[in-house]
Order: sequence, then C-alpha cells, then structure tokens
Amino acid sequence: MELDAGTTTLLIVVAFGLGCWLLGWLWTRAEERRVTTQRTRFTQQVGGVEHTGDGPTRPTFGHFDPPDAYTPPFHWAVEWNHRGFHTLVYETRTVKIKNASGSSTSKVKKVTHHSAVQMPAPPTPWLRIQPRTRYTDVFVDAADTVQGTAADHHDLIVECRDPEFARTFVSQQLVDTIMSPRYAKPFRPTVTFEHGVVQADQRGPGRLHPEGTIAAADLLADVLQTIPRTVWNRTDASWNRTEAPHETGPSGMSSKDGGTP
Repeated sequence: MELDAGTTTLLIVVAFGLGCWLLGWLWTRAEERRVTTQRTRFTQQVGGVEHTGDGPTRPTFGHFDPPDAYTPPFHWAVEWNHRGFHTLVYETRTVKIKNASGSSTSKVKKVTHHSAVQMPAPPTPWLRIQPRTRYTDVFVDAADTVQGTAADHHDLIVECRDPEFARTFVSQQLVDTIMSPRYAKPFRPTVTFEHGVVQADQRGPGRLHPEGTIAAADLLADVLQTIPRTVWNRTDASWNRTEAPHETGPSGMSSKDGGTP
C-alpha cells in the first residue's frame, strides 16, 4: 500500500516529534540522576543532612517563598555546619506551562531552577544589598532605597523599610566584604536579610555547584562577622553560632513582609 505525499509528511512530522520528546525525556532523567548523585556526594562531603520538598523532614531553619500554592517551598535542601554557622543550601523549582508559539492547543513546559544559601541571622527589618546593573531600576522600589550608608560610594543599592537602621547596619566593613574581589565573579552577590536569615545566591552556574555553594557560605559567614555585637546582643535577637547557646525572643522590629519568624 502506497502512502500519498501528505500522509508520508505527516508520519515524518509525528515521528520527529516523538523522537524529540523521547530525547528530552531521556535528557531530563539523566540530569536528575546526575544532580541527585552530586547532591548526595556534597552532603557526605560537608557532613550534612538532606531534605526533599515532598519528604518527611524539614530544615531546622530557613525562610522560603513558595512560587504558588501548588509548589513545595523548596525542591531539595542540604543542611550543615560551615565555619561554626548553621548553613542551608536549597533549590526551588518553578514550572510554567504556556501555549506553544503559533498553536492554541499544544503546551510547552518550562522548568526553572534556582539555588541559594542561607544562614541564621539576628532579626532585623527586611534589608537587601545588591549590585547596581542596567536592570536594577526595573526591580528596585524607589521607596525602599536608602541613601547615606557606607555603600553610597560603590555600585551597590541598599533597600530597607527602616532607613535609620540601614544607615547603622550597613557598615564599611560589610560593604568591603561584599565588594571583595573573591566574590566578584561570576557576578556581584545580592545579600538579603529577612525573617531571621541572611541569604545569597549560589556563587556559580548549575543546579548544585559545590564550589559555588561553599563560596556563598563563606560570603555569608564573612558578612555575619561584620554585624555589630549590639545587633547580635539585642534582647530580641539570637546568637546563631552553632557552638553558642540558642536564645530567641519576641521581635519588636518590623520587616518588609510583616515581621520576623
């Protein structure tokens, strides 16, 4: 039985589509296995504890912003002790489904991964220090921008709802730490204080970049060591070094999202 040209073309298109789908599925499975293996090795290397978003355990600290009501607040996380500080690296996974170009029926699923590192910090107002880029003006709320800090003479933007606190908190030592050549590549870090943690993005490409994760942890440890003892010793703060007693108390300070945890 001979097939006409239209039928032959349709079969070729279908076969090509199935082939692309199969290759994509195999690549995704291989990537998941690679990341799982790398994560297990990293956990063993640092002597940490691993958690998954749908697993029975949760990190003992951390602040997560779930992208929607149907997504776990994190995809996976590893918790360990770095230079005496409780440390967490975690990955979020956002899935977006949209119509394919030129089609009203077919769907394209886009999965985005993001990895960041956190450490416990004293409760403070929400505060973010980020490098100035050509995209900054799009994402920065002018009402939150604070002038008159040690960051004024550098390409850094300080955002905080409590300007007086920010001018005291953002010291020259803190700015020098963030501007250190060690942390300049692949990009200047953004450091955020909120809900009793301090966070920075993983310092490197990929879903889990062990060297980049350690570099981010080093950055946060260096940042925490610049915080004045008067902030650590507040009656509503916690000294979160793992070798020190853990004390908590009610916070009288506000944050951008309505308070500390």
